[in-house]
Amino acid sequence: MLRMLEGEYDGSDPGRTVGVEISRLELEEREFSVFDYGGQKEFHTTHDRFFEGSASVFVIVVSLVDELGELRMVEEILEEIDYWDRFVNSCCEEGEILILFLFFYF
Repeated sequence: MLRMLEGEYDGSDPGRTVGVEISRLELEEREFSVFDYGGQKEFHTTHDRFFEGSASVFVIVVSLVDELGELRMVEEILEEIDYWDRFVNSCCEEGEILILFLFFYF
């Protein structure tokens, strides 16, 4: 996602984040800290350690297709969004959630 925002994404497989990757992003003369968390279930237990006391924008990235390129069921997508919404709200009192839908599997 960060490479997309910086205009550096070339359409190739972006790979998966393992653990957490922390970087800086500058947009319109403002600097942001970007925490890219691995979305795999084995990493979920570490995420809330970074949320406490933060007033942040959480970007939930959801793929609309599965690993075979087939469209996912609406119910499955809604369950994923609901899971992350509840997770973020249970860990962080302040913050906004932005959902980014992708038409490729990541």
